[in-house]
Amino acid sequence: MVGLAEGGLANPNIKWEEQITSNFGIDASFFGDKLDLTLDVFSKRTEDLLISAQVAGVLGSRSPGSSPPVINAGTVENNGVEFSVSYRDQITENLSFNINYNLTKLENEVTFVAGENGFEKGGGFGVGLGIFPSRMEAGQPLGYFYGYKTDGIFQNQDEVDAGPVVAGSLKTLPGDLRFTDIRNKDNEPIPDGLITEEDKTYLGDPIPDLVMGFNFGFNYKDFDLSVSTYASLGVEMIRDYERVELLANKGDYYLNRWSVEGTSTTIPRVTSKASVNNQFFSDYYVEDASYLRIQNVQLGYRLDDSVSSFGLESIRIYLSVNNLHTFTNYLGYDPSATSGAPIGGGIDKGFYPVPRSYFLGLNLKF
Repeated sequence: MVGLAEGGLANPNIKWEEQITSNFGIDASFFGDKLDLTLDVFSKRTEDLLISAQVAGVLGSRSPGSSPPVINAGTVENNGVEFSVSYRDQITENLSFNINYNLTKLENEVTFVAGENGFEKGGGFGVGLGIFPSRMEAGQPLGYFYGYKTDGIFQNQDEVDAGPVVAGSLKTLPGDLRFTDIRNKDNEPIPDGLITEEDKTYLGDPIPDLVMGFNFGFNYKDFDLSVSTYASLGVEMIRDYERVELLANKGDYYLNRWSVEGTSTTIPRVTSKASVNNQFFSDYYVEDASYLRIQNVQLGYRLDDSVSSFGLESIRIYLSVNNLHTFTNYLGYDPSATSGAPIGGGIDKGFYPVPRSYFLGLNLKF
């Protein structure tokens, strides 16, 4: 039978968010308004942050037509700076150009969590594993990744026998990931030979350290060219689809996976059955997703005098390319893939990559 819920789960105790913002900015122009500078330092404090809570599926929150309840999760602070510089000039009667560069630096920190455990979990991950890779915790960025650190791969049975044991897991075999026994208790490493919840730690966060944009425009006689780029630096992402979907397509780097002793120290073995150890969330699935993307390139040509006899003032013909190229070391499909959730963003579930598209256009001006 297929059922349909009447709506999302309610929370009669929620209240409006409260935000306190402040900023200091400077705008300046030089050389006859050819050069423009903008600097803005900002701070934003959000209290009683509204987010969707993670609740047990037995409550029906994942049923069609339903959704988890919204709760007041705590307090978050955002502090940062925005900077922009642009320059434009008419070099000759037929030649002009313009350049713009902008940068945003953001620091995000949770200062208070309303949850009874001192944290809120999010980003439900996998089926039946009960793993939430993202957290909201005081002193950390919102939605940071929480899991095990790894220390290479078990190469043989002797290393497995001498290594730490994962509590509650199936038998560890050569070729499996080796988790680091850190037991972060009171910030003092106390290895105990057993991998438990106490061995989980900060593994990165989905909030970029820097976001930048660069735009360039050029005009020569009846020709015009424009280029726009975007960069996101210092951001981490989780390859969720690779960890959960055993039969999903994998990157060609898996050709260098572990098969026998000494073949790989970075990529674990591949099996047709669930290997619980390798499916536990760890830094193996977290990587730097910094990227630079050429978002748009457009070349145009304008016809003016020759079209007046057709009752037109001008015609512009242009060729445009979107998503021309993305420079990144991220192993997944798209370094910009994210659900956008405050807790649970930065988890790549195999989102369809941004396609490259070409356009041939015509602008008519009457």
